[in-house]
Order: sequence, then structure tokens, then C-alpha cells
Amino acid sequence: MDLNIRQLNLADLNNAMRLSEAEGWNQTEKDWRMVLTNPDDICIGADYGGRIVGTSNAVVYEGKIAWIGMVLVERGLRRQGIGRRLFDSILGKVSGLRSVKLDATPAGQPLYEKFGFSEEYMIDRMINMNLADFDINYRADVKPVSEKDLPFILQDDRKIFGTDRSFIIRNLFKDYPEKAFSIDDSFILGRSGKIFHYAGPLYSSSPEHAYALTGHVLKQLVGQPVALDVPQSKKEFRRWLESIGFTKQRHFTRMYFNSNEFRGMPEQQYLILGPEFG
Repeated sequence: MDLNIRQLNLADLNNAMRLSEAEGWNQTEKDWRMVLTNPDDICIGADYGGRIVGTSNAVVYEGKIAWIGMVLVERGLRRQGIGRRLFDSILGKVSGLRSVKLDATPAGQPLYEKFGFSEEYMIDRMINMNLADFDINYRADVKPVSEKDLPFILQDDRKIFGTDRSFIIRNLFKDYPEKAFSIDDSFILGRSGKIFHYAGPLYSSSPEHAYALTGHVLKQLVGQPVALDVPQSKKEFRRWLESIGFTKQRHFTRMYFNSNEFRGMPEQQYLILGPEFG
């Protein structure tokens, strides 16, 4: 095929949304706009006769680690090597960094393994299409996140995730402050998606804090569809989610290329920020 692999910009926003909507992905215009406007990030597309038929992007953190996501090809043009060309191109742009990471779907994992990616751990996408009301013991010290809390949250996110991603965390809080809560050194953020409301990241040194913060966000979303991405190691937390009606939709495999020196503190990660951001 006569494809032109090129950098995407805001003029391509509608085309990018068309592709992700056709696939049933949860990304919104705000999500796409964030990666298209951040000068540190790389977003490329496959241009076929003036039409964008595939995308891939890399969110770059501190010039050290790249997070690859939104690898997508128009359904009718798959199995023609477009996805491989896009991935080869985006990896070529970031392979010189100290680490490259991604969350692979089962369909994508064999391709990434061929490029030399290694497994780190597994994550389950848990969904509830119509969240029913539920009982939870509320803690009086759950509080909404305020602007003055952000420096502490950014510091904790850097320590627990493994690198600085202030641009995304600040945007998340600015756009969705009603989904941001904290207890002591634990916090949760969230956002609204095209299909689901989404909660994450959730970082906590205490399972009790994790339940309380998640419950505080979910109580606002009763009667609505919700998605959460839960590391498989958090078995008790997952069982609690199942008890209030969440079911596994699919899984992701977190993978890395080059080194895995920025792994952070996964034992304190109860919900990730999302497969497109880490």
C-alpha cells in the first residue's frame, strides 16, 4: 500500500477519534488532544490517500522513558502490515531512551514480543455497565484533592509510578476534580471516557485506604458504566470489586523494552492511569 507514515497534529483530531470510536475505545477528544499538544510526546499516523487509517503514539516522560499506546489500524485494512509499520516507526523514534513500556492486549502481545519486549506483570480491565448502589464503611478523613495537595501528589506519583508525569496528572485534576480524593499518603484520580467513567491511578500503602477511596469515587457513579484497570496481584481488591458487580472484560500485559529501571513501586498501585498513559 502507498502509505505515508507521518506526524499527527490537531488537524488530525477528528480522524483519530473516528478510528478509536469505531474500535469501541474509551478515549475522548481531551485524551487525544493531550498527546497531540504535548511537545514531549510523539503521535504518528498512517496516511492513505489523505485519510488517516492507523495511529500510534509515545508519551515521553522526563526524556528517559516512553509509553507507547493507541496502536490502532482501521478494521478493513488490517493484516496488511500497517500496524507493524506504525509500531516499527514509533519504536524507532524512542528506542534510544533508557526504557520503553506499553500495556499489550492479547492480540498485540505476539507482535511486541517479536520486537524484543519482555513481560512485567498482568492487569485486568474490570467493567460494570450499570453500577448498582453498594454498602461501604466511609472514612471521615477522605477529602477532595485541592490545588495545594498537587505538589505532594506529583511527588508520590513520581515515586510510585517510577518517573515524573506532571503534565498528565495536572491535566487530569484540572479536567476532573470531582474524581480526585485522598487519605494521608493515598490518592485516587479519574476521568470521564467515551463509553465508561474511569478511575485511576489509585496509589495506596493501605488496602483499607484503597477501598475507601475507590468507594468514594464509585458512589458518585451509581447507575453509570465504569471501567477500572487492576493489577492482577491485587487479588483481594479485585474480589471486592467483583462483589459489587464488576466483571473482567479482558487483560493487558505490561511489557518493557531496553531496561525496566523505572518500575516504581507496583505494590502500592491498585489502579493504573490507563494503558495509553501507564
